[in-house]
Amino acid sequence: LARRVAGIGEEGGSLLGYGLSYLQSLLVFNLADRTPIDISEEVELAKVSPTVLVNMAKHSLDQGNLVRAVQLMTQLKGEPARVATDWVAEARLTLETKQAVQAIMLHSQANSCQNMPGV
Repeated sequence: LARRVAGIGEEGGSLLGYGLSYLQSLLVFNLADRTPIDISEEVELAKVSPTVLVNMAKHSLDQGNLVRAVQLMTQLKGEPARVATDWVAEARLTLETKQAVQAIMLHSQANSCQNMPGV
């Protein structure tokens, strides 16, 4: 959905603007199957279009990198950012939950090692 409103700026847009942004999203090829930009290199995100940011985030998700996808989606501005707000919030909760589970598992493993006889 963020890709469909990527052409709308921070100040909003008219019905025609939304229609043109939607049409552009249909006509732009989905390059998420290829690496849109070499993710290991530095990218000046201020100069990257919202469509490219969304494609890069999708590619990161396809590669299993939720952290990078959240970082990219938080760089969106205007209407695309508003549309993606709920997804970003849920993704952050998922990351926080994963981190909490890892901490609990490590704590549990440490306690089980302490309680083993002969250790």
